[in-house]
Amino acid sequence: MAQIQLTTTLACLRDQENIRVNCLVPAWIASPGPKEYWESLTPEQRRERGVPDTLLSLEEVAGAVLRLATDEALFGRIMVWWNGQPPQFISQGDPGFQTLD
Repeated sequence: MAQIQLTTTLACLRDQENIRVNCLVPAWIASPGPKEYWESLTPEQRRERGVPDTLLSLEEVAGAVLRLATDEALFGRIMVWWNGQPPQFISQGDPGFQTLD
């Protein structure tokens, strides 16, 4: 939660210093450790343990990071990406989007 608040609080740096701050909150990523664990489980074990049916690929995560880094319209935004769903931005009116005063 602190990273999300930091991201929204630092959004003002875009206008002040031409610095954009964004945050990516991914779920399970198919990096070596999580992928090895995921592959060791059967689908039934995954369900029992709350492990997702799919993992986000490294390429998908890299694409999301690239978008957050290059899309000039995005600043102070939080992208949440759960496995098996498309990435989404937390709405600016969401309680999780509040800035620190």
